[in-house]
Amino acid sequence: MSEFFTPERYAQEELKPTDAPVKHFTPVEGSSRDRFGNRVFESPKLGYLDRENDEVRAALLVSEEGERFIKSNPGILKDIEEGLLKLEYARDEGSNPVYFDSTDLPKGNHLSRYSQGNQSNVYLLEVKGEKYILKTHRVSAPHYQDARQPYINEMLQTQEMAADLKEDFEKLNMRMPDFLFASGQVSLVRFEEGNIPEDSLLDTERFKQFAAIANRYLSTKEDQDLWKKIWADDLDEVLVHETKKSNFVETEDGSLVWIDPFFYEENDPLEKFLKMLNPPKQSSNDR
Repeated sequence: MSEFFTPERYAQEELKPTDAPVKHFTPVEGSSRDRFGNRVFESPKLGYLDRENDEVRAALLVSEEGERFIKSNPGILKDIEEGLLKLEYARDEGSNPVYFDSTDLPKGNHLSRYSQGNQSNVYLLEVKGEKYILKTHRVSAPHYQDARQPYINEMLQTQEMAADLKEDFEKLNMRMPDFLFASGQVSLVRFEEGNIPEDSLLDTERFKQFAAIANRYLSTKEDQDLWKKIWADDLDEVLVHETKKSNFVETEDGSLVWIDPFFYEENDPLEKFLKMLNPPKQSSNDR
């Protein structure tokens, strides 16, 4: 894989020499893979500062499925890079941005805009008839909270929750998305065919059990480095209208996939919400 892989292309921040390791990746003793089967491919010497202001080695975390995908599609990482450069950074002769809805990639593959959230640009990647979701970080609008975290972290969190709660999720016919790879700023997951669920589905005992299990799990992880300041994204086990439906996909077989599970928040979201409801009173000196 090394002959066509350079992790630096998946780090958008300014890169600087560093001896820092890749954060949160823990290989199994005697192996180059972690307990989820991932391998990490890191820059020999370059890194950047993450949002915790820690030095991080530029790297790409690749799952076993992702490794098969890359090996069976030689040059695909370079093709993705060039496609993203066209869709995100194209300029005309006057250096003005040029907008493209999509672009053809070599070997009949295709990359197109799919949606855009407050934190991510979302693209649909089509390779040999298979569909994948490609995400890149975008700069948040000033009035939105910056809830981004490195996609490597999200990939590891998703895999850890899926493994630890495997039996619970299977009983409820729920599952997490399948990551192929992630860097700090780019991720690729398998596309989930289906629809945004109806309110009636979220108001079932099945869904409420799932939400309670997921929230309880996160509460046990808050002191671990990978999970610090990580919260479920608008997941409420009681009030349907407090749950963000677009974070889920209901597939044809009735499975519910939690496609956008986490967000990063400096403070407890509940504490922040209560402060909004009861702002501190101004003193005469503040007016």
